[in-house]
Amino acid sequence: MLPLKDNIRLMDIGTGPGPSQYAYSDLLMASKMFSGSDNSQTQGDWFVNRGCTFDYAEKSLSFREFLHYYSEILLKKGCPTYVPFHHGTYYDAEELDFKGKIVRYEYSPWAIRTINLRVKQSYNIIIYSNFLTTEDAVDHYREQIKRGAFYLKNKGIILIISGDPDSPKYKPIYEKIDKIINETKYATRLFKGSCTKVLGPHPLNYSRQCNEARIIADFHKNVFENMEQSTEEALPDCIAEGIKKEIEGIGQEKWWITVYKRFSRFRGQKHL
Repeated sequence: MLPLKDNIRLMDIGTGPGPSQYAYSDLLMASKMFSGSDNSQTQGDWFVNRGCTFDYAEKSLSFREFLHYYSEILLKKGCPTYVPFHHGTYYDAEELDFKGKIVRYEYSPWAIRTINLRVKQSYNIIIYSNFLTTEDAVDHYREQIKRGAFYLKNKGIILIISGDPDSPKYKPIYEKIDKIINETKYATRLFKGSCTKVLGPHPLNYSRQCNEARIIADFHKNVFENMEQSTEEALPDCIAEGIKKEIEGIGQEKWWITVYKRFSRFRGQKHL
């Protein structure tokens, strides 16, 4: 379902610490190795021709700094990644409108200079990483969702990562997203097209007893203990209880994904 080929363009909206980007980057690197290329050849190809383009929209400066340095650390360890070393193009999701340009301003004591930047308009993968978590957010980014779906490349996907579709909070959110994508007109004078839900909402999870979860839990335990010792104000009970359950390995982490796939063809072709 995920496109695995050269020249992939990926946009991750609300990327945070970049789990979706790093996971897909690892998947691309692994696919090259399993296709018959050895590790040195795969890394050599990565240095010579980084055909895949990853980009993201993230407002938090802390997350942007993390992505910048972590990608550099991976390279020093001999683990190339497609997640950019430079900061993502979009400092706020508000800037992302899939129109192919951004207008920014450079200020000096003497004048304000307008800068018109040309940017990518169409992508193979658009990810909303726990970004559309309220009905207001879906309403606010309605035009962005429509334009993103419209300009998706043929067989490209929109991946929505969100919460439980049966919960009172998330059920109307999924319904609104469905309505926006289904009501968008994808046909043009030259092309026929559609954007169809092909998966989900589909649950994914991992046990808090697995090795990776225990590594994360140990780190959180140290942070939690330091916070308790260094601050006079206690954490809210609901947050403290959740952290303690994670540290003790109780329960599981769970999330849901929904995938919409874009199809387009020239009007003279018979099949999408």
